[in-house]
Amino acid sequence: MIAAVFSIVGGKEMQGKEYVDQEWLALMIEAKKAGISIEEVKKFLKSKETSSEFLSFIKKDRI
Repeated sequence: MIAAVFSIVGGKEMQGKEYVDQEWLALMIEAKKAGISIEEVKKFLKSKETSSEFLSFIKKDRI
């Protein structure tokens, strides 16, 4: 499992008390299975963060 996590996070060693969020890890595993790169996932999520629909959903969810 550690080798899988290591390859999913781009082969970079995690330092100190850093950890990978379980939801993020699950997303990366599914993306990797589908042939989607980490960069593509990050780009998609970043584009969704700025959309007004996404922001209104977050605000409504937190009220």
